[in-house]
Amino acid sequence: MKTYVELQDESGIKLGQRVKIVRGLKEARDMGWTTLWNSDMNREVGMTGKVISQGTSAGFRVKMDLVKMDLTKEKWSFPFNCLVPYDVKMRVKSGDAEDTITISQDLLFAMKEGNKLEILEISYDS
Repeated sequence: MKTYVELQDESGIKLGQRVKIVRGLKEARDMGWTTLWNSDMNREVGMTGKVISQGTSAGFRVKMDLVKMDLTKEKWSFPFNCLVPYDVKMRVKSGDAEDTITISQDLLFAMKEGNKLEILEISYDS
């Protein structure tokens, strides 16, 4: 029988990858995951974020794209079987130049809703 870490390594999810939390856990220690599911984590189901650490039996540490203001943490460790890779590709055009960029689902939603967004800061991951 494979260990949780072996199964996690086979999941294909990588450090730096964007993921979507697709479900919560009803059973503690699911598939050998060593961390308990906190009921506050249910608020993140359906949300997206970026994997910022991995490789332990505690799962993938995910920095959420949108931090809810109701005591939701900015980062949680999730088991691999609650995550799916999630990148949004968008074709853009500037003058005659076209390109495909990757953006967060939350930004895409805001843009589709016609919200006017003011860029306050731009940062780059190293």
